[in-house]
Amino acid sequence: MDDRTTDRGHGAAGPDGPDASDATVAERVRELGRRLDEALEAESEQRVLERSRERLDREIWQLERRQAERLVRHGKEAADVERLSQRSWSSIWLRLSGGLEEQLELEQLEAERAAAEVKEGEAELQELREMLARTSVRLGELAPAAGGSEAIRSERERLVLSAFPAVAAGVREVDGQLRARQALLAELREAIHAAGALVSQLERAVDRLESAAAWGTYDMLGGGVIATAAKHGRLDEAQEALVGARSAARRLHKELADVGEAASFDIAISDGARLGDYLLDGLFMDWHVQGKINGARDSNERLLGEARQLRRRLETEAGKAERELAALRARRASLLDSAG
Repeated sequence: MDDRTTDRGHGAAGPDGPDASDATVAERVRELGRRLDEALEAESEQRVLERSRERLDREIWQLERRQAERLVRHGKEAADVERLSQRSWSSIWLRLSGGLEEQLELEQLEAERAAAEVKEGEAELQELREMLARTSVRLGELAPAAGGSEAIRSERERLVLSAFPAVAAGVREVDGQLRARQALLAELREAIHAAGALVSQLERAVDRLESAAAWGTYDMLGGGVIATAAKHGRLDEAQEALVGARSAARRLHKELADVGEAASFDIAISDGARLGDYLLDGLFMDWHVQGKINGARDSNERLLGEARQLRRRLETEAGKAERELAALRARRASLLDSAG
């Protein structure tokens, strides 16, 4: 009687006990897989952002040096204008020889160019510093999730190897493919962001050049100083956008190198013919400036089209990488489910 009872007890524990234990191990393996996904994605983004931070630090340092040189040059040019504007032996001699106005105009143009370079440098520095700040904030957000993938992977593999050795090799193979795809996707997202920044700046520049062209047409019809001032106001805004576009193009070029792509965006920034446009306000000068505006608009419209096409291609590649990631995750989940 007691023997039969004992046998029934072993029989109940034998089938149910191992099944429950295996189910618990399988669930734990799946949980570790989800955590590993999160850690790997955070670490991939972290590596990309750390490279970006190093690059931004280097670019800021280089730009600060160039900006210091620009400030020195601007100070010198402004001093030359001040010297010619005051009564001095050199200005008296130029006035007597009839060359003062021409020399003063030339110095004013040089001072204006130097001031534009300083302004351009300040805008670029501000943008780079803001990017660096955003990158540092994001790295801080990633810190808790990043850095734990090896520990998670080790624990999961220990469970799989001990409980389900038949699927361990397949899981490790999928993990390697996942790491490669996640790294590529992180790089593609950075490149898409850089392409989007370039598109945004070029759209603004083209819009301002269109407006400048409209004012230029009015100027040629006799709009006078008001039309000239409005036209150059739009050109200033376009130039600011092109400064941002050139900076975005440099960043995009570096991001594209990380994903094995290449593209060239030659963005010209011109100081125009502002001084002559005011002093020689007439049909010939208006035609000259209008030609430069139309040329700049056409060339930047072409660049805008190329930037949009590149962004679409990068988005397509990112979509493909995301689908491949989803398939790999499904395959791994299937392997782990079959192990359970």
